[in-house]
Amino acid sequence: MVTATHPPRELTFRRLGANDAAAFDEFFALYWSSMPASERKSRPAMQALVARPDYQVLLLLLDGRLTGYSVTFVPENDTFCLLEYMAVHASFRGGGIGSTLFLHAVEMARNGRGDVAMLLEVDSDREATADREIRRRRQAFYQRLGCLRIEGLDYVLPLDTGHAPPLMDLLILPPPDGAVIRRATLERWLRTIYVTVYGRSPADPRIEQMIARLGDPLQLIGSTEG
Repeated sequence: MVTATHPPRELTFRRLGANDAAAFDEFFALYWSSMPASERKSRPAMQALVARPDYQVLLLLLDGRLTGYSVTFVPENDTFCLLEYMAVHASFRGGGIGSTLFLHAVEMARNGRGDVAMLLEVDSDREATADREIRRRRQAFYQRLGCLRIEGLDYVLPLDTGHAPPLMDLLILPPPDGAVIRRATLERWLRTIYVTVYGRSPADPRIEQMIARLGDPLQLIGSTEG
């Protein structure tokens, strides 16, 4: 009996450049279709973001075809980065590609530094919604990769899209050096995110509201199941 064989599929990564118009068009089409309206930025905003030195937009290619992407805010000389967006084309989910993409995005953002935590804005599964099961699977995906939820934090996404923002969790992949994370450190990170990523005031009252119930040091938990 002859057994059919298939050639191995090649996964490659490349960073999206500000002047690569064709690649941006393909990326933006996947971005727009993969993100809910309440979490999307406009095309001009994403074009500006790609050109910024404190952002890394990675394209994942399967046999040369765009299959996924990640968008990470990487502030210079700071101890955190923010995985703002990540998605894999629906046709290729469930085969380990998402895990490969996430781990590569983390590696690129940390650049060998052991003191860098990765933060992630993730839709919460702590409320009854029509897509709650999808949210649970997404949370479980990141938890399997070592991400933890910050106990007591209801993350407020300060993005003005004309749609009510969903209840969100701020997950964290702790730094490899195992350092304890203090509440004041998270407060500083949140102010940086609000100001530099979303253009909000450093005195935005939502920051104080978010940190008011937090322990010090932060309490990190690996499951959102109640």
